[in-house]
Amino acid sequence: MSPWSFFSLLLYLKNKNYKTKFRELIPPEVNKQGPVCMNQYKWMFGVTRVPKPECDELVGGYPAKSRHIIVHAKDQIFVVEVYDSKTGARLMVSDIER
Repeated sequence: MSPWSFFSLLLYLKNKNYKTKFRELIPPEVNKQGPVCMNQYKWMFGVTRVPKPECDELVGGYPAKSRHIIVHAKDQIFVVEVYDSKTGARLMVSDIER
């Protein structure tokens, strides 16, 4: 499997996992103290930190409006679409690879 194929598969699975978590289709994580609040995931995806003089600001949140991800590799920046621009459907691995 090429590195790009692996990366495309990883993107597809993370995107699928993201949708599953927010539809609450999987049970919450549990540790020794009990169930963990799943609301923290809403601030892990689709959020960026904007520097401010006194305190940085988090911008974004659920549901994320972006339909792409940004990849920084070998001093280059790439925009990778993960949703179809016409239908809004999640792209399959083969489509992400292109």
